Amino acid sequence: MMVTIGECIPTYQRGNITKESIKHIYENNKVLFDAGICHFYISDDCSKDDTFSILSNLNKEINCITIQKTECNLGFEGNNGRCIQMCEKDYAWLLGDDDTINVSIIELIEVLGNQEFFPDFIIIGKNRSIKEKIYDKKEEAIITLLYESTWMSGLLFKSTVIRQLNFTRYAEGKFPHAGAIFEYFGNNKSSIQYIYGPNWSSILRPGKVSYNGRILEVYARGWTNLVMGLPLCWDYQLKLKLLHMRGERGRDMLSNLILLSLRSQGQLDILKLKEYYPYIKLYNCSPYFVLYLISIMPKKPLKFLRKCYAKINGIVLMEQG
Repeated sequence: MMVTIGECIPTYQRGNITKESIKHIYENNKVLFDAGICHFYISDDCSKDDTFSILSNLNKEINCITIQKTECNLGFEGNNGRCIQMCEKDYAWLLGDDDTINVSIIELIEVLGNQEFFPDFIIIGKNRSIKEKIYDKKEEAIITLLYESTWMSGLLFKSTVIRQLNFTRYAEGKFPHAGAIFEYFGNNKSSIQYIYGPNWSSILRPGKVSYNGRILEVYARGWTNLVMGLPLCWDYQLKLKLLHMRGERGRDMLSNLILLSLRSQGQLDILKLKEYYPYIKLYNCSPYFVLYLISIMPKKPLKFLRKCYAKINGIVLMEQG
């Protein structure tokens, strides 16, 4: 059986960026799109600029786009849910509007076509250490895959479960897609397949990420609210374990080194520390006075040291984009 996939891209006032992403994906998978095996579904969240017309005109060129504009602004989580509900293929592949697909879609389709059954969800992730298989045991799945599910552009949703997902419940968590998946998984007999693949790519806009200016909002408050907001089918002790999953995966976003970096970018000051300290202390055991000192350090020398550290270690510094 040939599995069909809809590439679902929610967007808001980023017409040219979204156009660039669509063209890149289409040109690398033209045969699949022209044959109707793949199709783009775009939800424009009531943009006030020319986003809708830019993407409508693009469809005249490649003729494989279904685009709808919302009557009012639904917000990030609402538009995500609406976008995948537009999909009429076997799977909806949720993509950020500035991301591109960096794995072979035809190889993915062949893998799925050779399986005995199709999982409800698929995560295409960058972590080689995670075993590639279908997970159906609840605790194993959430411990192994919750953090991987936060990367939106690596998620595929089976068409039969899409309308049962609740994205808006997790608006405060900043990861509504991850919350929706594991709420459904916790309350139903379900399955998630993990496939290794360096999927979402920064080829189009290297070093630029849309959330870079909101690290504390996303990774301090957002991650905490996601985990603690999961339904009661996931017990409290398990949630406490999940809170620290990022650090165990080598993504300790709130270490003193990271906080120094945030200070150098102007993302941490006395007021921000006061606002986010209830979250920071869950992940960083430094005394408050140490965090306070970081929050008042001069930014210019820290910015210089940050660039030197990145150069020595071969790190590409992320910028707001």
